Amino acid sequence: MLSDVDVLTLLLKLTEVLVETEVLLELLLTDSDALIEDDTLLLKLVLADSDALIEADTLVLMLVLADTEALIEADTLVLMLVLTDSDALIEADTLLLKLVLADSDALIEADTLVLMLVLADSDALIEADTLLLMLVLADSDALIEADTLLLKLVLAD
Repeated sequence: MLSDVDVLTLLLKLTEVLVETEVLLELLLTDSDALIEDDTLLLKLVLADSDALIEADTLVLMLVLADTEALIEADTLVLMLVLTDSDALIEADTLLLKLVLADSDALIEADTLVLMLVLADSDALIEADTLLLMLVLADSDALIEADTLLLKLVLAD
């Protein structure tokens, strides 16, 4: 049985507000060759004021594998986006998480984690293409904890 979150669309309009979003994605895998594809997890963060801080604090990805009982915990994945310009549009389009599980030697491949940051003022395009996270589990009770993976993106004119 495969539980899959297909599309999560989050639109936030902020004016001088600190928003903390805690998202728990719990993916339960019961098949040994299961493919979980969270296609187009769209995070649209629209900022209406200058010097606004959006802090997606503790974006926890807990992946519970029922076959090998492995727990992969990406604890406190902090995305701090500091914008210094008004009416800036941050669009993280098509955040694709492709999880290919084979057996106790499971290969988790987060292929093409695309972060496209479009700034309305300077028309700058920051594209972090193919951010590849390969986590190879060799033990049945393996715990891979990516603790405090801090992505701090400071955008300035």
